Amino acid sequence: MKLSLKTKINLGISLLLVVLAVAVGLSQAALKRGNREMQLILRNNYDSVDYCRGMLQCLDRLRDTRARRAGDPAAAIQEFSAKLELQSRNITEPGEGELTEALAQDWQAYQQALASKRALPAGRQESLRDKIWQIADLNLQSMGQMEGHAGKAARRAEGMMATLLIAGVLLGVGLMLFTGRMILQPIRQMTRSVHEVEKGNLDLVVAVQSHDELGQLAEAFNRMASRLREFRRDDHHRLARVEQTTQQAIDSLPDAVAMLNALGRVELSNPMAQRVFGLKPGAALDGAGRLPFGEAFRKAMEGATPVRPQGYKDALQVFEAGEERFYLLHCLPVMDEAEPVGATLVLVDVTGLRKLDEVKSGLLSTLAHELRTPLTSLRMATHLLQQGQVGELNAKQEELAAAAYEEAERLHQIVDRFLDLSRLESGRSPLDLRPVAAEELAAQALREHQSAFASKGVKLELHLAPGLPSVGVDPSRLGHVFSNLLSNALRFTPPGGKVRLEAIAAGEGVRFSVIDSGPGISADQRARVFERFYRVPGQESPGVGLGLAIAREIVELHHGRLSLDCPPEGGCSFHFEIPGAPAPEPSEV
Repeated sequence: MKLSLKTKINLGISLLLVVLAVAVGLSQAALKRGNREMQLILRNNYDSVDYCRGMLQCLDRLRDTRARRAGDPAAAIQEFSAKLELQSRNITEPGEGELTEALAQDWQAYQQALASKRALPAGRQESLRDKIWQIADLNLQSMGQMEGHAGKAARRAEGMMATLLIAGVLLGVGLMLFTGRMILQPIRQMTRSVHEVEKGNLDLVVAVQSHDELGQLAEAFNRMASRLREFRRDDHHRLARVEQTTQQAIDSLPDAVAMLNALGRVELSNPMAQRVFGLKPGAALDGAGRLPFGEAFRKAMEGATPVRPQGYKDALQVFEAGEERFYLLHCLPVMDEAEPVGATLVLVDVTGLRKLDEVKSGLLSTLAHELRTPLTSLRMATHLLQQGQVGELNAKQEELAAAAYEEAERLHQIVDRFLDLSRLESGRSPLDLRPVAAEELAAQALREHQSAFASKGVKLELHLAPGLPSVGVDPSRLGHVFSNLLSNALRFTPPGGKVRLEAIAAGEGVRFSVIDSGPGISADQRARVFERFYRVPGQESPGVGLGLAIAREIVELHHGRLSLDCPPEGGCSFHFEIPGAPAPEPSEV
């Protein structure tokens, strides 16, 4: 017979309820029976005492009748006989029957004496009285002993209750053992099996010992374990394929590539990463020596954004087989929904490109120096022509001279920018640092460009946070940064737009921002706007793409960093932070 778990539990509870019901019923029955017995005994004893009292009264009446020799004794005799008859039918105590029978014999003799009208034997009535009192005393004693009968009945009830209680306890223990064996033991087995699955043991099989819900649960668990074994096998094969494919893919890359887990340990790496940087599977980033792998990994994991180099100046110098080489470090977080679960390190060999960049920078510096002298002569010549120092010019000649002078001035500015960038990169242009109020720097930049903004119809606003600290800067150099950022903002903001220059406290320094309402810069172009000679495609600009590169060099010389944000709604925001000026040393008295 198949019983469900619910049926088994209900059956056990029902048995306990039955035991309780039987115990209560039997206890009530015993108490009722004892009560009825005591009431019956008390009633019979009381009736016997009442009968004796009536017979004594009849004897008193008979005595009085004979003493006065008047009256009819028949009524008293009849009543005595009736009381005696009732007493003879109400025998309840031991010895009461013999006394009642002796009383009846004495009464018969007493009646015969009364009927013969002869004198009654001496002591005949006293004998009747004695026997009546003996019967009454016997019943009174029985009533006095009723307390003992009640105690016996109570003890019998207590014994019955104790017996039923023991039976209930034994039955409860039996049900507990039954529950432990039939219910709790399978549940414990299932719990142990779940813990084994949690540890990764999917090869176990739970024994099915019943066909109830626990048995069905065991069957379902076995089916689940079987499916999990299949999934694990399939996942293992798929992961093996993916791992091999990934390993083959990164092995084919010319750059050093290493894949890291969330703890910063190498999981996969190609031969170049292992040979050059020691990034072998299982290695920790902290073991990479002076290379900033750990710092880049932490930034990528904390910000959930790629960490990329700003240029060739961020290249890592590595000596491989006695040869100097340079690598650019990229750290790209691996995301699981919105949470980083690892990262990929990519080290691009830019040795050749860096050398080309150095050659280009040297060549440009040389060309700038070589061009400066003839450009100076050309500017002087065109200026003399415009002033008419070599003769009068007609209108066409004056126009050509003015155009030549403007182009010479433009070339002179380009050459100056080349030389400025070269001096900044080489460190041959030291900064004249002194404490300056941040409000003064921003206000000076605003005054220098107010007219240009007004002529184009672009609104220029200044927002200064209260209590800004002083900053240690080279005012002329930092003025070049403000000039470049405000000029770019004016150039790319249409008439009727707005540009905001603001300064807020940032730690112990000041954060300056130039925010415009122009069209913005696409995401794929933002990373390159600080490169030298780079100009955003599709935007008209008279420069050669050196302004932002020079501005960034100046900001970095001030121990700051120039960055760009472009919100989705449009516009651009350039930010840079300048540390606060150090407190002046107290003068000696």
